[in-house]
Amino acid sequence: MVAPAPPSPLRVGVLGCADIARRRMLPAMAASGDIEIAAVASRDADRAARTAREFGCLAVHGYAELLAPADARGLALLENVMFVHHPQHTAVRELLADGAIGTLRGFQSAFTVPRRPAGDVRHEPDLGGGALWDTGVYPLRAALHLLGPELELVAALRGSGPGDRVDTGGAALLSTPAGVFAQIGYGLDHAYRSSYELVGSEGRITLDRAFTPPAGHSPVIGLQRASGTEEIVLEPHDQVAGSNSTIHFEGDRAEVRAHLVATHVHHDDEGPHFTVGTYFDITAVRTPAGWRMARLACRVVWTAGKGLAPTPGADRGSVSCR
Repeated sequence: MVAPAPPSPLRVGVLGCADIARRRMLPAMAASGDIEIAAVASRDADRAARTAREFGCLAVHGYAELLAPADARGLALLENVMFVHHPQHTAVRELLADGAIGTLRGFQSAFTVPRRPAGDVRHEPDLGGGALWDTGVYPLRAALHLLGPELELVAALRGSGPGDRVDTGGAALLSTPAGVFAQIGYGLDHAYRSSYELVGSEGRITLDRAFTPPAGHSPVIGLQRASGTEEIVLEPHDQVAGSNSTIHFEGDRAEVRAHLVATHVHHDDEGPHFTVGTYFDITAVRTPAGWRMARLACRVVWTAGKGLAPTPGADRGSVSCR
């Protein structure tokens, strides 16, 4: 049997040449064999040209000029929330599931950054500036990630400093149907904070550098209970390179590559957790009822810990279904 040819790299056009794109996003894309940087677009033609030369791609002056041909070809516009793919949040979820702090009572989170120089895009209302759009989305997304999608807004407040034309800070109170409260804060004119805390009936979990950890940063999860305080140190991880899916459209058909790190917990104390790194190749087709999955293939890349006994005759490397 002839093995199928590997998929062609996903060609990506990047909107914006901001510091985060040039310092983190584009280098991670360039280092991936699954991605080809096709173009970068900027409102500043010189910045687009400089960035394009650095990464060997096409420079486009203006966002509409990059979006128009992509729209004409039916390509996807995707904004990725990267931080939720960092393993530190998986570790926090595992602690919650194991009852490490008892019954969850509340969540608090803040993402605030110092003021940028005058003229910064974050302070321009016509360019989508403002603290809610820039830093507020992070603690809100963390609340949804850890407390679930049924959060409802209870109260919210936004504020601006003297002379500011955008909101420079704010706070919100949300609640789950079960009465677990989430308090979030955000700002563009504050001391740096990037953290969250989960409070339970028997302890609390804290995490600093929650949203933008450097690639070489070793996360430290704080676990405080009546029995004492514990620091759980994790391995460094580059969340920019580790975001988990690519999608290639061809008319009414789409090919998806999705990466997954899954941790399986033994409920009868049979040794360390079993962790598996996999990727899924998925074929989806557009139908009158919407997009439907036509094929799914899972490939196990690596494992760690004690796994379940394999099924006799099963291929441990891959699983396919239709």
